[in-house]
Amino acid sequence: MNHFTRKLASIIFLGLVFSGLAKADHATATRLTLEAKEALDAHYGKQERLAEAASLLKRAIAENPDDAAAYVQVARLTIKGGHVVSTRFRPGTLDAYGELLDRALSLDPRNAKAHILKAEYFHFKGDRASEQAELDKAKATGTKDLWLLVGYGRLYRNLGDLGRSSASYAEARSLGPGASLEQRNAHVAALGGLAELAVVARNENALTELIGATQKARDPRDAWSLGELATLLVRAGMFEEAIPVAREALQVMNYGAGRLTLAAALFGRAAELTLAGKKELADPLVREARALGYGESEVFRRFNPMLPKVARLLPTIGQYFE
Repeated sequence: MNHFTRKLASIIFLGLVFSGLAKADHATATRLTLEAKEALDAHYGKQERLAEAASLLKRAIAENPDDAAAYVQVARLTIKGGHVVSTRFRPGTLDAYGELLDRALSLDPRNAKAHILKAEYFHFKGDRASEQAELDKAKATGTKDLWLLVGYGRLYRNLGDLGRSSASYAEARSLGPGASLEQRNAHVAALGGLAELAVVARNENALTELIGATQKARDPRDAWSLGELATLLVRAGMFEEAIPVAREALQVMNYGAGRLTLAAALFGRAAELTLAGKKELADPLVREARALGYGESEVFRRFNPMLPKVARLLPTIGQYFE
């Protein structure tokens, strides 16, 4: 059990032992929980934010072990701390996430954020009916949380209803980044959802516009939103455009998925230049991509071979690994 897991377990144990026994200091618990929420909103892959949130939440639950809002934030801490890459999590993370949200909802059945996050839990589990039911419960509370619209956008996309997905993401976008980091993050997530739909529609103009909007709206500490957009540009076969976006993401945070996306973009652009008879321009890109250290199978998973303009490049890219 690592340090983070031990700290998280101590928070949960504290709540179970003292629930209904301790004299609650609601004001202090609320303040500490809000501070923890702000630390989690500013996570962006920084482990020190998780440690800060864990310390605050341990104190919050000690003050009020029956605070639903605190368990919502412990659930967020759990899913962020257990995340590996994409939709992969450390063993037990998803189960703990769901159980903590159930604990929050047992204390406050109308907690909109708990329902929105429980919908995410069912998204990861692939249970679309339960995912929609949780979103509908959150909506029934009258919440103005932009993450509800993002949740519906994700649900409709996975159900194949791209029109309703686009409308939900567009509504979240139209409400702007707001004054809080939470709303800014939801706004940027909505832009990312629209960018995914633009890739599906092969609408390069829309994708380019969304890249600019994300660069303008994101928190300066947020590398992931740029890295995800660079990945979408690679999927769209827009390698020349993907390279500077991937570089910008890596300037904010040097992380593995971002480096892999940059490698794929460099190889893709190099192949375009090679086939255009500009090998002298392609060679430096190939050298840089090779230096990033990724194998052929890893890089090729970034490409969409169903796109004709990408498919024609793949034999040339394969030669770079020989």
